[in-house]
Amino acid sequence: MTVLPEPDPTELVAQADIAPLKSDVAVLKTDVAELKTDVRVLKTDVAKLKSDVAKLKSDVAKLKSDVAKLKSDVAELRTDVKAGFAAVNQRIDRMYFMVLSGFVSIFVAIIALFIAIL
Repeated sequence: MTVLPEPDPTELVAQADIAPLKSDVAVLKTDVAELKTDVRVLKTDVAKLKSDVAKLKSDVAKLKSDVAKLKSDVAELRTDVKAGFAAVNQRIDRMYFMVLSGFVSIFVAIIALFIAIL
């Protein structure tokens, strides 16, 4: 059996055509640089989105507070309106009773007049 001599690494490097490899490495370095730039841009975008979300959460909390206050105000106004209508109803009832009493008195007076005439 023939044993092949182990190749010398320096000879292998000298014999290899490394120009295409250097070209590939240059392309890969460019790609990596572009990816690093893209990652930086994405990190900036994510930070802005986080800030926007925090602001939106704050706005939603304020809106919830405003809605709760409005609900309270509406309930208070509803109570006031009901009380107002109740007062108006009482006044109308009193006025109706007074008008009705007046008509009854006039009717009684007319009947008494007719009785007196007859």
